[in-house]
Amino acid sequence: MNHLIGLKVWSSNLTYNEAIYQLFENHQFDYIELFTVPGSFEKSCAEWVGIQRNARIPFIIHAAHYQSGLNMASSDFTQPQRFLIQEAFRFADALKSPYVIFHPGINGTELAAIKKINEFKDERVLIENKPHVALDSGLVCNGSTPEAIAMVLKETQVGFCFDVGHAIYAANALGADRFYFLKTFSRFNPKVIHLSDGDFASIIDSHMHLGEGTFPFEKILPLFPREKVFVTLETGKQSPHNLDDFSKDAQFIRDLMEKL
Repeated sequence: MNHLIGLKVWSSNLTYNEAIYQLFENHQFDYIELFTVPGSFEKSCAEWVGIQRNARIPFIIHAAHYQSGLNMASSDFTQPQRFLIQEAFRFADALKSPYVIFHPGINGTELAAIKKINEFKDERVLIENKPHVALDSGLVCNGSTPEAIAMVLKETQVGFCFDVGHAIYAANALGADRFYFLKTFSRFNPKVIHLSDGDFASIIDSHMHLGEGTFPFEKILPLFPREKVFVTLETGKQSPHNLDDFSKDAQFIRDLMEKL
């Protein structure tokens, strides 16, 4: 396996500059997946462009989601939500991102998400599968099953971002077979894969460091596409300045990929 390994950071995480340069120079990651914090374009985009220009780092963009004000499953399409979508594309344009990842929303319908996606049609859009149970109590995520994601992909003709943990948690919540979900999602030709560790029996999303949870990676990784894809590590970071914990996660996954 020789997939590309991605570092996930927020557009507000400019204190990582020096660590980013060092890790990229040492070939510890291949690209950055940048989550667009609402209202951060004017404050931060020029600095990210500078980082890209100086180090020649490829970027992928992840748009805001429900917890930051963008709910693709809501029945309305307010100006604040339009602003967040536009902001994600502004980052993508500035950083020459081939993809912009969106969540399909919460407490609504996939049909509402399909309508919104088709309104701002863009060939860079990827839709991400979600867990069934939202982090906010009592809310349900859209796009948690292979069937739901298949419908969105068919009706919008966008690409797919495969979140491994989300698939596991959704299957557990719905009483489905975890490997059926994982195998089926992996066949949707994902352009980007999100990876973290977690409790293999849980229904609640978590982002543990690789090797600290119970995910059977030796069985999960062989399900990934054979062709090279972007694999973003969505694990936590303890320090606002160094990326030592990411380095350990990146080494963990590279060592495992070499064995498979």
